[in-house]
Parts: sequence; C-alpha cells; structure tokens
Amino acid sequence: MAIPHGGAASIWADPINPDKSKIRDWGAYVEERFSSLDFIDGANLDISSAFSLPPGLHVHALSGTPTGGPAGVALGAGDVIETYVIDASSGHQILHNLAAGQDGHPQMWIRQKVGGALTSWIRVGADDVLGLRDDGGAPLDLDTIGDLPSGSYVHKITTPPVNAPAGIVAGAGDVVETIVWNSTAAIQVYIDWSLAASGEHTTWSRVRSNGVWRPWRANGPGGWAPAIGTDGVIYDAATDGSVAAVETPDFQDGFEYRAVIVDATAPANAGLGVQLYYETGASWSPALTITNNNGAGQVHNADVHFLHPRLSRRLHMILPAGFGGTGAGNFNGNQTLRGTGTATADKILRAKFYWGSGNIDSGKIILLKRHDGGVS
Repeated sequence: MAIPHGGAASIWADPINPDKSKIRDWGAYVEERFSSLDFIDGANLDISSAFSLPPGLHVHALSGTPTGGPAGVALGAGDVIETYVIDASSGHQILHNLAAGQDGHPQMWIRQKVGGALTSWIRVGADDVLGLRDDGGAPLDLDTIGDLPSGSYVHKITTPPVNAPAGIVAGAGDVVETIVWNSTAAIQVYIDWSLAASGEHTTWSRVRSNGVWRPWRANGPGGWAPAIGTDGVIYDAATDGSVAAVETPDFQDGFEYRAVIVDATAPANAGLGVQLYYETGASWSPALTITNNNGAGQVHNADVHFLHPRLSRRLHMILPAGFGGTGAGNFNGNQTLRGTGTATADKILRAKFYWGSGNIDSGKIILLKRHDGGVS
C-alpha cells in the first residue's frame, strides 16, 4: 500500500519488518531504515520550556534538578517527560514520575497547553488506585501528608508517628487516610487498631483549613472504655491482697477518667478518700472524700469521675457518687462536686485511693477513660 508523502513521494510500510520502510520518488522503491526515537537530555530541565520546541513529539530523560513539575512531586534521574507540541499555543505533556514518585510510588501526570496557557497538572494512572503505603519503618509526620498533591492517600503505620491524636498508643497496625483537596485543605482520619479490641474509640479525624491543622476529634459514640488491658482493673483483692493505697496508672493527655469501686469492705470506721497528684508541682493534693464513715465491715461502692485531669488549670474537680452500707435493702447516697486548687496552673498525673484507717483488702477498683474532645 502506497501512502502519498508531500505530494512527490510515497512510503511503503512493511508489516513483517516494521523497522524498515521503502520510499520512492515516483520511481523504484528504495529501502530505508528509520531509527527509534532517542531521548533528549533533560538535565535540570524547566519542563515548561519544552513547549517552545518545534511541533512534534519530544521525549526528555530527566536528571539533576528539573523544575516545572507538579507541586510537591520530587523529580530526578529516571523520570521522563513527553511533550507533544502541536503549534506555538497548543500541545500537551505526560510526566512519568518513575524514579522516586511520591512516597516511593510511581506516578503519571498530564497537562495541556491551550491558547498559549498551561493547565494544572492532573495525576492519572495506576497510582490513582487506592492502596496502602508504608511509612518506611520511620516515624511519619502526619502533618506533612497534607502537603502531598491533591488526591487520596492511605498509610500503614509500623512506627509511632508524629502529630498523631494525643493519648493513643500509636504504632504498628494503625492506618491513616488523608484526602488532600489542595495545598491548604485536607481531611485526615486515624484508625487506632491497637485499641479496637478493648472497645475504645478506634478512629479520630481532623481537618486542615487555610493551611492549619485543627485538633483531632474522636469519632464514635463517646463511651467509656477500659483505661488499661481489656477490663480496666487496677486493683483486685483476690490477686493483689492487702495494700495501704491503690494508685492509678498515669493519666494521658486527651482523656478524662472514671474509677468504679466495687464492694470494698471498710476495715474500720472509716470512709474512702482520694488524692490527686500534681504533675509539675510533684505533690499530692489534700484528701477528697468519696464515702463517709459508716462503721467497720460496711460495704462501700462508688463511682468517681475525674473531670479533665489533663487540662492545665488552677482548680481540679472530681464528681464522686458513693455509699457505704450493709449491702442489703435500699440506701440513700450522695453525689457532690469536690475540688482542690493550686496557686499556679497544673495538670493531674494520677490519683490514689485509700481508707481513712486501715488497708484496702477487699473488692475491686476499675479505671475507665474516654476521649475528652480535644480539651487537653
């Protein structure tokens, strides 16, 4: 099959040997070979300048420090840019970001030149298929994910990251999903896999507005969950025996706490009390009453809510509800707000339970926690 060429010659394409062709100038066919397309050196190339080349296809092998690519995408050796120049005011480019990609993932980007103006880069190809990205075994700064190009990113956490929600045990198995709208706006969801089994909040979310990340907020019903382990028990007479006092584990930023005291029998005519430990002041508060003196052998039960203990302030409060009695019949109890103050603002690090006289040697104490909504 002859294909007219420039009105003065024709080309014969050989389907058996595609690297060969035959040309004639209205005479006998002459065999010619056409070399494959060679790369153009793209060392330190300003990618936009490729549109100034003559009409046709131009393929540059990038190296050095190229410029003009998509925002936030690192370019270098191994990357390739295809520029299709239609005329001085139109064309398009395809960028193959192969060497580094974003987070080590190859990407492909396209843009057009229309009426002499360049459109924005648009990411296409395999990297648009959602898949888990690894943090590379190093702490990932969650803030910086918002600086990636527009798109959806899912990172698998293997090492505790930076700027994760306060108070969680961030680590292996956690997942972070980030939707980047543009350079100043994003949405991020953190899934704390390590807490899923205990029933604790397993997801947190936050937004980036005008380039600033807002505080993390817990998602879900907002219920109480064990502060330690799967049951929250910090004292069990059956295993811990007789002790002078029971201290809680250290309180964590981002949570408030609640203690449930179950069937503790008074060893003397004494009530239950609690003290709070100031983190900076490194001292215990005066005693706060939970239940009153009702005689030796009385069974005491109580529920003590520690109100935002990790908020730095001068006055800290608890809301205890408790009663001591024989354990039979009806009873009337009290719920009274109690507080303790300091001359300077401080946080509460832990609490300590005790009898007014004698040791704790019966019942259980269970510690619960819930996210405080970002207050601390």
